[in-house]
Amino acid sequence: MFGSGVQAALPHLGAATAVFARTRGGEELPMHDPRCYPGIAASFVLDATPGRHTQGGTWTAESRGTSPGSGYPRIADILV
Repeated sequence: MFGSGVQAALPHLGAATAVFARTRGGEELPMHDPRCYPGIAASFVLDATPGRHTQGGTWTAESRGTSPGSGYPRIADILV
């Protein structure tokens, strides 16, 4: 149902769900919080398709493979 995007799924989900469909210019919003990593914030502004994971970015390098506060050790700490 969501393969064609949130807007295409709305008729199947009902009018009450429209408030949860967050899109801008027909593109779904990115999932990741850009406040954690400056590089991903730039990616969201500059990429042609910011809600997709098809564009390269620096956030994996910035995060060292994990999100802050996730409870998982950073990859850099494991490999040391």
